[in-house]
Amino acid sequence: FLFFLGCFSPFAQAKKTSVTIHPKQNNQKTNTPKSVQQAASTAPIKCLNKKLSLAIHIVEDSMHLTHISQSDINNALVILNADFAPICLSFFICKQDTIENYKYYRLNKPDEIAEVHNLYEVHNMINVYIVNEIVPAPEAGFAPRAGDYMVLTHGCLSDPKCWSHEMGHFFSLA
Repeated sequence: FLFFLGCFSPFAQAKKTSVTIHPKQNNQKTNTPKSVQQAASTAPIKCLNKKLSLAIHIVEDSMHLTHISQSDINNALVILNADFAPICLSFFICKQDTIENYKYYRLNKPDEIAEVHNLYEVHNMINVYIVNEIVPAPEAGFAPRAGDYMVLTHGCLSDPKCWSHEMGHFFSLA
């Protein structure tokens, strides 16, 4: 009887799949995002064990102010890393600079992004351009599916999930 209970209990299932299932959650819907819960909830989450390098480019305004603090960037990075922790993927700032051309502070997406990226790209890193505003609005950020960069607004960094959302686009997840 104990063997039967041990093989089919929720705790035994958790051990087999590497996904912790609490007894009161078993066979019930949870509020856990599908990225953590997985589609079938039977296969273990693949652990990538990767650290990816970020090149952060902060665009100044015409008064040479960025209007974003290092603390804002670090706090957003903590959330980004927490969101990707279930798959053992993390990000770190390898290089950070300031773009002193206020022309890009209010970035015109279709016209200026190629120019900005050609001028400031750091090869072999995920380039993150931080601007005040993206035109046309109301985008808080974007990441092309076939690129090595993304653009985030100040508002995106203050939104707890915006950077993670854009990183998902970067990896062609949606």
